[in-house]
Amino acid sequence: ARSSHSHCSLPPPNMAASLATVCEEAMGKPGVVGVACVDEQGLCLSVQGDVPEAHGSIAALTTHAALLCGSDLKAVVSIMCADRKVLLSRSEGITTAIFMQPGGAIHS
Repeated sequence: ARSSHSHCSLPPPNMAASLATVCEEAMGKPGVVGVACVDEQGLCLSVQGDVPEAHGSIAALTTHAALLCGSDLKAVVSIMCADRKVLLSRSEGITTAIFMQPGGAIHS
């Protein structure tokens, strides 16, 4: 599993703690295998678990989804692949990508 932070930038300490909490909470959900947080330019801010190094694509997909929805309102992107499911969501300029096993579902 790719769990190294070596390909992520170091955000400010207060943001880093918040992002780490988001990642840890998501990783605790059934079926979740990885979580990444990226900024609007695709710069990796935090990553845990099995996440491909495609951070620019994470940011770009959420930007395009917002354009397709016709507004700057939050758009959630769901990607289904043979071996994983990916959910992308942007809030306050940070996109969170949650990578799950194909049958995984997140319940609040």
